[in-house]
Amino acid sequence: MSKKTKENILDSALKLFNEKGLVNVRLQHIADEAFISIGNMAYHYKNKESIVHAIHELLELELKTLMAEMNVVPLFDYVNQYFENAFQLQLKYAFFFTDMLEVFRSYPDIAEKHSKLITWQKKQYELMLEFNQNRGVFEMPEIDNQKEHVVNQLWMVTYMFQSFRLIEGAKPNLKNYCDQIWSIFIPLMTERGLQEYKQLGSFSII
Repeated sequence: MSKKTKENILDSALKLFNEKGLVNVRLQHIADEAFISIGNMAYHYKNKESIVHAIHELLELELKTLMAEMNVVPLFDYVNQYFENAFQLQLKYAFFFTDMLEVFRSYPDIAEKHSKLITWQKKQYELMLEFNQNRGVFEMPEIDNQKEHVVNQLWMVTYMFQSFRLIEGAKPNLKNYCDQIWSIFIPLMTERGLQEYKQLGSFSII
């Protein structure tokens, strides 16, 4: 019962954070959503910070799992599947990506931990690029730090996409998300890479 109660609390908190934003949700709101008392909730999570920490741990685990699956054999179809799954993960944990700066300001230890996750994530992107370069579908321009620039572009698009769309007054859209990512890859593609990309048949960039 204890495990189910903890899951219920986190599910309720995540729902409210996504709907109302991190700063607008109090412990009483979460307790009401979970249909438990504040005292019962405090037995499992003593404060809001501990709840956010627990949610971040779940996000980190799911993100690492997705990225590990992609990098087993990062062919284009596996890469595309990763980004589709990553998009769904961002919808699931929407508040974290739209309120990221607020999360980091409020909870510096989460910021420090997530910074390490970002470094690891960028390394996985780098390995994916190297794999596809070695098999002849990407050709990296001979420009200083070009691979680093591509990795940073990937990170910015994948992390900031929801915020950009909301600023524009539009809802996050899977196709647009994937199009934005593949638009980073297309200038790197060899003829072989372009043919493989076209075989995906899901996008409208080319």
